[in-house]
Amino acid sequence: MGKSSTRKSKAGTAQTGDVHERIQAEAKQAKKTYSFMPYDADQTPALAALLTDAFKAVIEAMPTKFEMEGRTYWLRCSIGLARVDVFDSPATSQPLTRGIIGNQDAFWHNPIH
Repeated sequence: MGKSSTRKSKAGTAQTGDVHERIQAEAKQAKKTYSFMPYDADQTPALAALLTDAFKAVIEAMPTKFEMEGRTYWLRCSIGLARVDVFDSPATSQPLTRGIIGNQDAFWHNPIH
């Protein structure tokens, strides 16, 4: 619970250079090019990988059980769509990027826009 993704992102292996530098560059360009989401994930592969890992972190952080008045209940939950703001620092007021992300189970396609 609450584990962050430790796998290598597709953005880290698909292109050369530091993935975090590409994320910064793509975020800067996306903010200039698009007034608001959606933006083309194919044009911003590092941002798409970042948002995918953000969604996985949200899913992994979900509890599998909870208690109510002394009794344990088990929880199964599926998030169809989530709007996420990703910050590169806890002190930053504006997100590095924001996205609408979801899972294929709910929509039969990958709704990362």
